[in-house]
Amino acid sequence: AAEAGGGMEVVPCAGPTPGGCTALGLPGAHQEMNARLALAAAGAALGPKKLDDAGAALAAARWPGRCQVLSLPFGRGGAAYVDGAHTEGSVGHCLEWFRQASAKTGRHQAMIFHCHHERDPVGMFRVVGASGVAFDEIYFCPPEDGRPSPVAAPTAREVLERNGMNEASSDGGGESSSWEGTLAVLWRATIGAELVQKPAVHIGGSVAECLSLASSRDYGEVDVLVTGSLYIVGSVIKACGFKEKDADGKLVVQRW
Repeated sequence: AAEAGGGMEVVPCAGPTPGGCTALGLPGAHQEMNARLALAAAGAALGPKKLDDAGAALAAARWPGRCQVLSLPFGRGGAAYVDGAHTEGSVGHCLEWFRQASAKTGRHQAMIFHCHHERDPVGMFRVVGASGVAFDEIYFCPPEDGRPSPVAAPTAREVLERNGMNEASSDGGGESSSWEGTLAVLWRATIGAELVQKPAVHIGGSVAECLSLASSRDYGEVDVLVTGSLYIVGSVIKACGFKEKDADGKLVVQRW
């Protein structure tokens, strides 16, 4: 900052709710830090007088696929908790939000997970295992849409060896011909042996199939956490019939 001739502001991690609003529109403790950073950046660019309505804007903010709860139109019903998270840190934030958001429902819990094969899911699985969230079932399935990749999908053994887990490479039930099957192998090899309550693991052909299975159990309504790639999150949002409302107000263009 000194070399560039500018100032530097350290944004606090804790304190009053940013912008003076009573509650942020986007849930999750990590969103408070994001809001503080956004306000600091906007204040530096526009000046503090331009932030008079910041509190109302933060309270009204919505972002589909980020800490969003949807009703399940499948089976016995319940709710889908969707939040894109593809790093260990973001998965940790997602699980903490899910724990708080579903704490009072008393329902059984399931998770649908998918990440692109260019990502390493082992670290994310370890975060899930250490979270203490007791999932009854884990589902791995492909999203409805995807993207091409020049990188070939690795085998489970290759992923485990990259993580220094040579001794665990044969504990997950062998190799699979699909990436979703590889995710299941990696899940079992990574944390399957560490969990006292082992969730049932399923490999589904589609999001709709997994949501239907998860919500059709004898125990009734279910809370389903959907996380990992935003592609899987988007597929679940579509399967649940969510449509974003048109925005109120008007678009204002700031000319510099």
